[in-house]
Amino acid sequence: MSSSDRILTATATVFVLIGLLMLAINFIPGADLAVLWPLALIVISCGLLVPSLISPAERKNFAAFFIPALLICALGLIFLYNKVTGDWKSWTYAWLLIPTAVGTGIALAARHGGWGTAAQKVGVWMALCGLAMFALFGLLFGTQLVRIFISFLLIFCGALILLSAGKKREKKNEVKSKK
Repeated sequence: MSSSDRILTATATVFVLIGLLMLAINFIPGADLAVLWPLALIVISCGLLVPSLISPAERKNFAAFFIPALLICALGLIFLYNKVTGDWKSWTYAWLLIPTAVGTGIALAARHGGWGTAAQKVGVWMALCGLAMFALFGLLFGTQLVRIFISFLLIFCGALILLSAGKKREKKNEVKSKK
């Protein structure tokens, strides 16, 4: 099967699955589509990633899809959090996850599309700046659940940075010892 046939088949399968899910929701007593609509955004974002993931030969052509896919997924996750918790005040800082998602999308698109390391670095820095601002404002204005989540997120990010710095030091020491 050619890569374009695989992409068409996967796209058609996603449409059929979404349609079946929406149809099933209409027959489930008490199911409220208003609560589940953020999941549709998450499914759509996954659908945008399907072409680049199932067709390695076409990966570079579909790399840019990472950007809208991660943006739509971030919005879906924010809205899902809002619908489940009722914490709509979180939009005072949750919007900062949008540049984080776009930056992550740029970094992934640059990596998969062969756009070069400069584009990857721009995406990573954009994501990190958005995440840092989200953490700052979330710690200041968020609910206890958000503050706990952000605290764990900061610990995780700090550990990643320390590991990365340690690896760089090891490489420098290896280069020096070889000389």
